Amino acid sequence: MPANHEALVSKVAFWLLLTCIGSAFVPAWAGMDMMRGGFAMISFCVFFAIVAGVTWLVFRRRARILDRFLSGRDVLATWQVPPETWTRHVAVDLEAEKQGKKVLFLITAFWCALIGGGFALFADEGGGIVALVLAGVLLILVPFAFWLPRRRAARLARSTASVIVGRDGVLVGGELHDWKLAGSFFCEAAIDDSTDPNTLRFDYAYLSPRAGLVPVEVRAPIPPGKEAEARRVMETLNGLPERKPLPAGDQEE
Repeated sequence: MPANHEALVSKVAFWLLLTCIGSAFVPAWAGMDMMRGGFAMISFCVFFAIVAGVTWLVFRRRARILDRFLSGRDVLATWQVPPETWTRHVAVDLEAEKQGKKVLFLITAFWCALIGGGFALFADEGGGIVALVLAGVLLILVPFAFWLPRRRAARLARSTASVIVGRDGVLVGGELHDWKLAGSFFCEAAIDDSTDPNTLRFDYAYLSPRAGLVPVEVRAPIPPGKEAEARRVMETLNGLPERKPLPAGDQEE
């Protein structure tokens, strides 16, 4: 079974939080001139204390969920996936990820071209600069759109070929998806028998301060002979009282 790396991140974030809180008092203890670096150091420490605190809270929650999964508590199904099935699943998952990232990139490129072109054509001053900045944004996004799916697939291929499904989330290989964090909610589970291997799909969403409601689709391979169990898991998750169907306008393609 995968190791609980979420717990390690939680512990590191906790000690960073304590370090930043303690460091915020150093200027006062050391008698530093607040106008010559004291306030700057305090502000720096407070900012990173907030970041470390949020990281600690999030990963502590994820570590507890993963710990329950790895110990067999609150688990609906645990599957050990045969190597050949896992290899085919990684390939199917990569194609789906590439398609999703490509669509998002094309949408972003369309708006960048529309806005940048509009500024370049109609703005009296600075329009060309805006167009160049947006073109630079697209260049930065290219490796993220086309390299990240391959990097994720390589990591998934090296991970433990197992699936653990619970009421609060799903662990596919070493990748934990949790729909019980603040701002997250479960939408739907469905079986896709058009892929080889068949997959159990989990749709959930979370609220992002920048992007609003962000839908997420997770695909887990169904090992041979586990189709009936996968259907029972699907029915159990779709019967959860806290399930919220995703609005039609926010559903992924």
